[in-house]
Amino acid sequence: MGVIVYTAQMSRLWKAEPDALDITIKSSRGLGAVFAPDTWDMVTGVKRGTVSTETYRHWYLSLLRRRYRQDQTAWDSVLARPRVVLLCYCPVGQFCHRHLLAEMLKKLGADYCGEILPGVEHRQHRYLNNRAENSHQPTRQRERRMQRFKSPGQAQRFLSTLWSHRTALPPAPPSVLHA
Repeated sequence: MGVIVYTAQMSRLWKAEPDALDITIKSSRGLGAVFAPDTWDMVTGVKRGTVSTETYRHWYLSLLRRRYRQDQTAWDSVLARPRVVLLCYCPVGQFCHRHLLAEMLKKLGADYCGEILPGVEHRQHRYLNNRAENSHQPTRQRERRMQRFKSPGQAQRFLSTLWSHRTALPPAPPSVLHA
């Protein structure tokens, strides 16, 4: 299975993550610099509206193709990771090169899982599944009661006679129950 790719807006919390990959001109270092745009003109042009998104898309994808031919080991190291989060300063919902890179990685076999929204806590912990496990509690209690019987047939015979006695009695009036 290939790398799982997410995209996110840059924040201090994400910078500390081991899976984070800063792909901005401003702050990218090492591996992230391979995927960062090389000129401010195109980045600021698309943000100001002087460069069309289609022109920027064509320019950035050709830059990525050129860098793939020059430094394929960097691409292989990203694709060898189990998970990567592509970080950029562009706000969520705005055109950004991190989405173009995610599309390119998807073509190379990665699984793109979308944008991680800021302000939403994405926790991974060993006890986070407890709610799902506890919802099975009534089933577990029934299973525990059934362990007293040697076979499902014996349990069925006992419970059917018990149920027939219980339904034979009329329900108690509410005044008796709440007295």
